[in-house]
Amino acid sequence: MTISGVRGAASGEQQAGGVTDHRLDPRVMVEAGWGAGNESQTPDWIPWCREHGELLVAASGPVTTALRLSVLDATGESSVGFLHADPQQICDAQAQLRVWLANEAAEGFAEATPNFSAKKGIWRRQAVLPALAGILIVAGAILDWRVLIVVLFGLGSVSFLISSGYKVMATFLSPVRRFQERRIAGPAGRWRQRSVNPIAGKGGFGENAAAPEEADSLEAAGESIGEDEMPVYSILVPVFHEAAVVASIMRSFLRLDYPREKLDVLILLEEDDVETIQAARAAETPRWMRLIIVPAGEPRTKPRACNVGLLLCRGEYVVIYDAEDRPEPDQLRKALVSFRHDSGRQGQLACVQASLNFYNPDYNLLTRMFAIDYAHWFDFMLAGLAGTRMPLPLGGTSNHFKRSALVGVGGWDPYNVTEDADLGIRLAAWGYRVDVIDSTT
Repeated sequence: MTISGVRGAASGEQQAGGVTDHRLDPRVMVEAGWGAGNESQTPDWIPWCREHGELLVAASGPVTTALRLSVLDATGESSVGFLHADPQQICDAQAQLRVWLANEAAEGFAEATPNFSAKKGIWRRQAVLPALAGILIVAGAILDWRVLIVVLFGLGSVSFLISSGYKVMATFLSPVRRFQERRIAGPAGRWRQRSVNPIAGKGGFGENAAAPEEADSLEAAGESIGEDEMPVYSILVPVFHEAAVVASIMRSFLRLDYPREKLDVLILLEEDDVETIQAARAAETPRWMRLIIVPAGEPRTKPRACNVGLLLCRGEYVVIYDAEDRPEPDQLRKALVSFRHDSGRQGQLACVQASLNFYNPDYNLLTRMFAIDYAHWFDFMLAGLAGTRMPLPLGGTSNHFKRSALVGVGGWDPYNVTEDADLGIRLAAWGYRVDVIDSTT
């Protein structure tokens, strides 16, 4: 904060100019830290726009030193200018921000990259092949239905053989991948030993501190990353009709082995899900956890809610978790080590995928089958494919992103109900790389 940021305010000077002379810029409001979690408040100031690089703030009262210091602290700016506004104009600005957030989250991707959006549905050129296949099937049935059946079954068998061969190839590539993972698992494990004890919650290294000789070798190898160097990590948690468990969801993040002051947890709540909102507000929310009200709008999908979170989050890295997820405590650290140790030889690493599995694999036959399927997919197939140049279809949760890369590809497509797999392919199309980490959710 500079001296110019507070100069002349002691006398309670009035603002120069009014908000009617300056156009409201919702994007500046978001960049200044003003988000959808403020709807229930009645603030006396609000970020308005930027002019000549300076943030202009609309205030409904006199500009005092206390107000200036409060605004500078909240926005992180070195200096700000003030505009006069009445309380109604500030309320209208908040409403306009919600409208902008809803539109940007739902339509921003389709407007920016229409060729990659599922909003339009099937393109005409995409419908040609199915239509041609349908015509050939009808013609074959008319000419000789027996030959048609043989041809269809033959094509199906070949397709199944190719798919199975692809999976077998990826599975057998997995052991090769394990050798590569050792370069990451080693420093990640040593780093975790030096981390803060999450139970003690103190500022030192806790009971898990590394031995002096181990710490020395770690620094010599260039693997040591102090907690003051660790970036802010944003966690997006979309919830819907989860009133009974939302408090336990919030408590589950207390288990994460990551500095609390570097966590930015966003609980994404749908605006008309009143019951869940009330339950979330009744729970004790730490200061590093924010309740974000997703403005009502269509399409009501998980990726749309995540886009709102992406617009409002502060982290250099972003991960998405579902309400029922229970990640391993050191998963954020392992993901960060993977990003820090990326060689970049096959494209910039934009995302790492953690393994998913069931917490009750022995409950019955169905859960056993699902656990086997998930273990094969995440622990073998994706691990094997990660060492190749093939695109990786992401899972629906535990995807850790570089925020800059995620924003660069437009975020999630709210019109695509398989937004996870779509995003994995889209990252590859933009020249990014997706990897896996040895951690389970």
